[in-house]
Amino acid sequence: MIEDDRALIGKPIEIKDLEATSSDVLVRIHYLDGSTEFIRVLPEKPTFMLTHKSGFYNMASTYFILGVEHILEGFDHLLFVLVLLLLVGNLRILIGTITAFTVAHTITLMFASLDMIHLSSRAVEATIALSIVFVAAEVIYAMRGREHITKKCPWLIAFGFGLIHGLGFAEALKEIGLPQNEIVGSLIFFNVGVETGQLLFVSAVLLFAWVFKSLTEKYVYMYKMGLTYIIGITATFWFLERVVVIM
Repeated sequence: MIEDDRALIGKPIEIKDLEATSSDVLVRIHYLDGSTEFIRVLPEKPTFMLTHKSGFYNMASTYFILGVEHILEGFDHLLFVLVLLLLVGNLRILIGTITAFTVAHTITLMFASLDMIHLSSRAVEATIALSIVFVAAEVIYAMRGREHITKKCPWLIAFGFGLIHGLGFAEALKEIGLPQNEIVGSLIFFNVGVETGQLLFVSAVLLFAWVFKSLTEKYVYMYKMGLTYIIGITATFWFLERVVVIM
């Protein structure tokens, strides 16, 4: 503990050898006046300075940005959302499906982050990959005229697999860490960031689909089929890779 907690403010502090890794570091500084400052340090910029900018906004903005970045960098989660979009054609049903997915992964994210649920992270990651394979197969079946419960009740499948995806989000959040005095707040803003990133992705996909369909409508079926197979094959590879790691 430093008696004068302002002695380091404005002076460069470096995390040694961070640039040799691919991991971000979340630094929490506890000042003598009881306030806490959150600073995110990136591998490409391992030096940071204390500013004594603490409080609710500092915590909220830090965890919100972490949530947005986590979902946008989580390709397996994004591919699952993408195959849901490919499966559901009706906008009203799509909104209900995405909402079910959101509610489900919010539930398990919170329970797992608070250590109320404990599952193997490797098994969770493998199941997430399997969920993509499953829905991709259902998209192919639906395009060929064979509609199963996934096509008829996509919200049910989205909710079920959403519970698993929430455990994946929780693993990432555990690696980041939660401030003991602001667990609920940081958890909420991380989740809001995840939902914001998910909404941005869905909006971008729907906009692209609208433009693409208007330009090449007669080729939509062929491209949709091809994209679904690519997603399914990629997810199958991830699943096998993750199962091998578990074994």
